[in-house]
Amino acid sequence: MQIGWQVLSFVGGALVAVIAEHLMWPILRKIVVNPVASRRRMQSDRKLERRLDGSSVIINGTKQYLFEFAPRGFAKGRISGLVTSEQYDLLESRNASAIGPSFPSGPDLLESYTQRKAELARPDSRFWNGSQLSPKRVTRRRDTEFEEPILNIELICKDYANFLVIGETLERLMGDGMCQEFELRVIEQPDLLLSTDFGLIINVVTADRKVIITRRSQTAYSWNDYWHIAVAESVTKQDAEIDGRIDFFKVVQRALKEELGLELSLEAILNATKIHALNVHVKRHSWMLLIHVDLRECNLTFEQIRFRRSSGGGRDHWESKDLRSIDFNKDSILQELRTNEDQWVPFGLWCLILSGVAERVLTLDELQTATAQLRLRDRTD
Repeated sequence: MQIGWQVLSFVGGALVAVIAEHLMWPILRKIVVNPVASRRRMQSDRKLERRLDGSSVIINGTKQYLFEFAPRGFAKGRISGLVTSEQYDLLESRNASAIGPSFPSGPDLLESYTQRKAELARPDSRFWNGSQLSPKRVTRRRDTEFEEPILNIELICKDYANFLVIGETLERLMGDGMCQEFELRVIEQPDLLLSTDFGLIINVVTADRKVIITRRSQTAYSWNDYWHIAVAESVTKQDAEIDGRIDFFKVVQRALKEELGLELSLEAILNATKIHALNVHVKRHSWMLLIHVDLRECNLTFEQIRFRRSSGGGRDHWESKDLRSIDFNKDSILQELRTNEDQWVPFGLWCLILSGVAERVLTLDELQTATAQLRLRDRTD
């Protein structure tokens, strides 16, 4: 009789355990555990945002200014671009710019632009002469319910001649030490004269947990022979819908196809993509979104992607001449920073670092220990 009760108790206990595991635990996890974990993660993210917002870092001798950092990334519908119908006026922008007086006179600047425009129109020109978009105004706010970040970017149409003339002039002025005060100031909005382009810098992690690294070719416009992150793509007016709105996740989809030969559905892109930062490359006043794409659920390994690309899958593969991979972990990222920094496109390495921070692969304390050139806000509460 006693043995029977023991068996009955064992079976009853097993049933209770099964019921608890399959019925009670999912309910408990949904009602209590997940909300508590989500709340803690949100608080941690907010602290991280406060530490990084408005911070700068010197990478390979050039300053990167972090205008916005969202560790969880911007959800679809909480980041948007809008191309205005406003006509760009080069002379008016020079007069309104904080460092416009340091630039050549209005007529001289306009003449340089006209000459470069004519050069780009020649049949033997190796440079692209298409449309450019540049940010005119950026609005940042939080939604009232969850305090999640919202980012709206207002863009204006320019062209490649403007990008070359203004960017090269700004670099020369900075090299001559004529913009030191401007370099040190907090960036609150784009300078309409200096802002000439807008792009996506995309860190890609493969199914085998590798980060794709490319070496810039001699045929690329700049940073020849430097290492860069997998995908760097300009946003153009062709990315805008008829009402002028831009879906940046669709631009990511296009960029992965053109640069790496990957044809992914928009649903797959939304699941894999985290748009987590708005950065300014101060030397050129270039604005860019820093993005992390995790392809582990797409089962695409580094070797598979390299084969697709080498087989002509990427239309813009000519911009880089070599591919390699590094492990997506703390040691590999810090190794690149410590030993290969001078071989990197600065904002490419910055994107890799911030992807590591956003994905909890790398902490800010570990990053600060590795480099003395990272300057963070003092507020950490």
